[in-house]
Amino acid sequence: MRWPVSAAAAVVGILLLSSGAAAGVALSLESGPGGRPQVAAVVTDDSGEPVEGATVAFRARTAFGWLPLGEVTTDASGRAVLALPSGRPYPEIEAEVSEPPQRAALTLAERPAWRPAVRPGRQVLQALSPQPGLISPYPVPPLALLGALLGGIWATYGYIVFLLTRIATGR
Repeated sequence: MRWPVSAAAAVVGILLLSSGAAAGVALSLESGPGGRPQVAAVVTDDSGEPVEGATVAFRARTAFGWLPLGEVTTDASGRAVLALPSGRPYPEIEAEVSEPPQRAALTLAERPAWRPAVRPGRQVLQALSPQPGLISPYPVPPLALLGALLGGIWATYGYIVFLLTRIATGR
């Protein structure tokens, strides 16, 4: 699967500043070796100078929360680069520096709007049956098989009770 790398590969993430200082983290999506996408975070201090040796934790948003991707230490230019895993692209990547607390997020792909499945109305079902309320949205063969199996089990129990009753009464 391909990651949605836009033509402007230097998309800058949302910059969230810590409350105590004007330091920040900026994110960008880049193309790495072999065309593999990677995320680069640049950490700066309150004077705008790069911070060396800061640990940046990268996370990806999933349907069930944030998935840790890894931690990278910044180099002399304040950059921490993480190659994104292959597979399904994540809609959002977040980078966090713990000291001082700073965070930035980069949106990679818009999520498609989820639309609930709707059962067809009576006008559609009327063409299929004169009693459209009795049409089940579930497949009939598996339900018929399940009904036959359960019916056979209960019929066996009924026959055993019938025989035990005959034995007990002596008939």
